[in-house]
Amino acid sequence: MGASTRTPAQFRDAVRTAFGAHWIGAGEDLGIIAWDNLSFDPSNLPEYVFASLAHASGDFTSLGTGSEVQVRREAIFAAQIFVRHNTGQSRADDIAEIILNFLESARITGIRFRDIGVTEAGRVQQWFQVNVNAQLEYDSYRSV
Repeated sequence: MGASTRTPAQFRDAVRTAFGAHWIGAGEDLGIIAWDNLSFDPSNLPEYVFASLAHASGDFTSLGTGSEVQVRREAIFAAQIFVRHNTGQSRADDIAEIILNFLESARITGIRFRDIGVTEAGRVQQWFQVNVNAQLEYDSYRSV
């Protein structure tokens, strides 16, 4: 389907909802996901994922015809996976694969995923960290 009329908040909700459904469908617990600016304490967890969805830029993609203009917005999806240090990489790899599968197969009307990558960041205090990220873009229309 073509362009959407999503606001930044609608975009964020659509991605979070689709990600949550994919995560649960993979048999995982939503309780280990920490989204931006929401209360979360991982201190007693063996693993957790800090997920962030941040807008980066936006450009006019039309000159505007009549009463509206088209705006293409870009955002960054970042998932930082933390598993306890010295427990091996297999669980971090499993979690990364679930997230990669979501990013590489998600079909959310009007949202495009691109530049998908994974990086093993290594030890951070008592955690082993793996990052999965992607660039996302979507179109919105604004009345003028």
